[in-house]
Amino acid sequence: TLHWYPARYHPKLGSIFAICDVCALLNVEESLPTPVAILEEPEHLNYFRGGQWRQRFSFVCGIIHTNYKAYAELRSSLAAPLVGAVSAWMVTAYCDKVLHLSATLPAYAPEKEIVCNVHGVRREFFQQYKSHKDGTTQAYFLGKLLWAKGLDKLLELQELYRDLTGSYFNMDIYGSGPEENEIKQAFGGKATVTTYSYWMGESKGQEALPVHFKGRVDHAKLDENRPGAYKIFVNPSISEVLCTVTAEALA
Repeated sequence: TLHWYPARYHPKLGSIFAICDVCALLNVEESLPTPVAILEEPEHLNYFRGGQWRQRFSFVCGIIHTNYKAYAELRSSLAAPLVGAVSAWMVTAYCDKVLHLSATLPAYAPEKEIVCNVHGVRREFFQQYKSHKDGTTQAYFLGKLLWAKGLDKLLELQELYRDLTGSYFNMDIYGSGPEENEIKQAFGGKATVTTYSYWMGESKGQEALPVHFKGRVDHAKLDENRPGAYKIFVNPSISEVLCTVTAEALA
């Protein structure tokens, strides 16, 4: 059963937060406690409105995916410590056990935490496709279109590649996100934002890059749609924890 809950995206923190008591939406019978609750990103589920997770469930496990403190640092050095402190408070209060996908994540509740990769790659990625390369092999990126995903670093990589070879490299970008328009403008040589645009303030002229935005797609279906077209997956992020999309690309 799927239960949807209201949430809000906060651009200054680069994060989505629930704005209700998510636990209350589940209508869990208090007289019949469910054995286990698994909270994906418990800090975000409880940021504004905490829930009765440990009263309604006999055991609560939180899984920490993302270093949101690092996301906040991209936008405000003052907000980052607050994000870390509130996240630690939420995780400590609502979880009996905490799983970190990687040791690169900040510690929120050290006495409860272990590092364990509980994610994997779907079987669809291991299916063998009979395909022939048509000479159009190129690089691609797939993910949420946010500057925090390292797309500003991708602009730097393109510039470095041109300095070395005399031209930019072709690539396709798959995904969507709240900063999609700004990112498209930057790659199209028409950047208007100053915070993340690599070329803003530079004396060199802006130039549209040979980059094509392909919209959202299921990563597992990518090779079916364009068999043999890609051999290079580019992940420019410097804040990823244990990036599932990279494992999927390898598979």
